[in-house]
Amino acid sequence: MLGADKGGNVFVGPTLPFGMAKPGPDYGGNESNAGWEAKGDLHGFSQLHVSGTGGGPKYGNILVQAQAGKADPAHASSAREDERAEVGYYSVKLANSGIKAELTTARRTPVYRFTYPDSKDRTLLLDVGHMLMKIHDSPHRYNEGQVLYSTDVHVVSPTSATDWSDLCSGA
Repeated sequence: MLGADKGGNVFVGPTLPFGMAKPGPDYGGNESNAGWEAKGDLHGFSQLHVSGTGGGPKYGNILVQAQAGKADPAHASSAREDERAEVGYYSVKLANSGIKAELTTARRTPVYRFTYPDSKDRTLLLDVGHMLMKIHDSPHRYNEGQVLYSTDVHVVSPTSATDWSDLCSGA
């Protein structure tokens, strides 16, 4: 987590050189440039982050939220336990549900493994309209924002989904 806190704007999730995806956690008030904050609840994992660019929050598109029990988007945030980041790997335990989340990445896609407690239903929420900071989130100390024009998700099978988003950054 070195350099990630106090305005370091460093991305803590896994990535590959020239890789297309940069999956990682989104914490707190969605106000940090790279999604990670030292304090605040975990809202889920988005697929695109930047590292060290400064300025306002960018990207944070397509939020994945693991929940135990019935789907409840209004209560999907969780305190964290056992957070760990190393080269090519990120993991955290969601304190509210006991779910362990592990992230890595391939050349063109993020790879997740969620380990759920045995006693509860398993739920996975996809928020394809999510981004770290939208233009209407003003006032913000940066004159930046993003606009989501359209998005689409297709459930291919019980274990696979695809998506598409069209956004404008810095509008």
